[in-house]
Amino acid sequence: MKKTLMSVLCLAMALALSSCGPNPKKELSDFYANYSTTVLPISEKLEQLPKPKDLKGIGAYVEQTVSLGEQLVSAIQSLNVSKCPEEFRNAFAEYLKLRQDELNIAKEINAAIQKMDFLKIQKLSSDIGEAEKKATEKAGALRDIAQKYQVTMPKI
Repeated sequence: MKKTLMSVLCLAMALALSSCGPNPKKELSDFYANYSTTVLPISEKLEQLPKPKDLKGIGAYVEQTVSLGEQLVSAIQSLNVSKCPEEFRNAFAEYLKLRQDELNIAKEINAAIQKMDFLKIQKLSSDIGEAEKKATEKAGALRDIAQKYQVTMPKI
């Protein structure tokens, strides 16, 4: 009887402890739900901006890009990843930094447009393309990490 009681107590304790531990799948699912409602709408607006057709349109396009980029970075910063797995948190910090870098380059492009510094605009255009590529790759890494926990993140 004593062995049976001890076994039942051990089993009950194990079950209680397992329900108290971190749940990466839930945390990542919650993260993506928040991401979908706060970040994705801004990201989609950025993607839908009509590309400029002439030199005059470039200035307005870059200004809109900077404005939406500021909103995007702010929305990304507002997300709570503190309970997500460490691997995801680290990759997310890198992703945020890359998006901030992209925004800073867009601001530099905007300033160069105001000064009509075409050489700087050309260089920065290359830089922002590279920054966007790195951010896209890091977004893929975030999706891969989430997939390890059976969480699908179609868009990041």
